[in-house]
Amino acid sequence: MIKFFEALTKRNWGAPFHAILVAFACALFISIHKPQNMNDRSMIIFTVLLFFALLVYELWQMKYGNQKPQGMVEDMAFNALGYIIGTLSLWTFTGNPESLFAALGFYIIFSGKKKLLICIDAGHGGHIPGATRQGYKEKNFNLDYALKLGKLLKSMGHKVIYTRTTDKALAKTKGTDLLRRAQFANNRKADLFISIHSNACIDPQAHGFELWTSRGHTNADLIASNIFKAVEDYFPDLFKRKDLTDGDVDFERDLSVLKYTAMPAVLVELAFMSNPDDLKMLLSSEYRENMPKAIVKGINKSIGG
Repeated sequence: MIKFFEALTKRNWGAPFHAILVAFACALFISIHKPQNMNDRSMIIFTVLLFFALLVYELWQMKYGNQKPQGMVEDMAFNALGYIIGTLSLWTFTGNPESLFAALGFYIIFSGKKKLLICIDAGHGGHIPGATRQGYKEKNFNLDYALKLGKLLKSMGHKVIYTRTTDKALAKTKGTDLLRRAQFANNRKADLFISIHSNACIDPQAHGFELWTSRGHTNADLIASNIFKAVEDYFPDLFKRKDLTDGDVDFERDLSVLKYTAMPAVLVELAFMSNPDDLKMLLSSEYRENMPKAIVKGINKSIGG
């Protein structure tokens, strides 16, 4: 029970408040609310129908959207409590002080879902350009895609911080620069770290999309798998490189921004700058618009959103 409540609290910041408000509201309903006429019964019927409409919507989300079974159950529980507190109590206690508590419960339940603090890391920057091909520098691709990703996440209510928003490095040397990126996210207690990079190789034939996490099975593996699946949905014809040796699609390595971050961390390799076709894709408006959307879809699926 303690573990369930703890997990619920991580998903919904208002879970402890929900428990208190629901207990308070239930006590009021039992002691005060007695349906006496058709209007009372109609209100109850309306609420029940609305609840079932929400159930149909959640089932649709689970099948066609990003919803997970656990998230659906949690959402339905809070939707039901929201309508009980919001609809019935506000109607019953109009003009009474208890209405204030009912309204507060209604607001908290519908605004209480946990929003993540996500650190977006645009790889390289400043005097550390990363890969360079045909006059294009990796640092610029990384920043462009990182800012688009952050904008989308913000539009969905998540809090976003960036390791950089301009063309600058965090330190004079590459090694220190990487460590400071991890420290930046750790110091701000981010919930998730996404590092954006563009790949390159001596062999110009190498191409495709990749995801990297730290060694071993961690929560980052699930996030990477969901991002990978979302990229498949958005780009079915895109070649997606994967390492299935440990049962999931991501590659694993002790990269500084993955090894030293305290939160789940995923490094995205958008495509190979060293491959002519991949380079054109990186420059295309379609890829620049839809790749961030795919990454966001994978992140939201990971948290049941």
